[in-house]
Amino acid sequence: MMGKRGHKFSPENSTEKTGVVMPQSKVKERKEKKKDIKRYIDFPIDDHVFLNIYNSEFRRAMKKEHPQVTEQQLLHIMHHIESLQEWEVTAEEFREQVRDHFEHLPEGNNGSFLAFIPSFMRRFEIPYTGFDKW
Repeated sequence: MMGKRGHKFSPENSTEKTGVVMPQSKVKERKEKKKDIKRYIDFPIDDHVFLNIYNSEFRRAMKKEHPQVTEQQLLHIMHHIESLQEWEVTAEEFREQVRDHFEHLPEGNNGSFLAFIPSFMRRFEIPYTGFDKW
């Protein structure tokens, strides 16, 4: 069945309420956009003591809550937290470095945990693993 403008009608490309027919290219474009949508979650401060420390220092320094992260970003963060644990970084050492991080935060840096991770090699003398697909 053909729509008013010569577009092929199908249930996938119509809106029942309005009767509007969308071209197949628009339907495909809409489906592709849905795949690109990133789901953001609150920064899970109760999942690890280091997350809790970072969040409390973030609130102290930035006067707001830590921004939400995607699930992929959280995996990236947790991977690096595990590295800190493997290298036996203590909660107090971590807090000291987080405070220093916020005291010397460059302009334009939003203070996210993700921005803190690249400094682990320097701050904690541990190897950076490069787990960067976030």
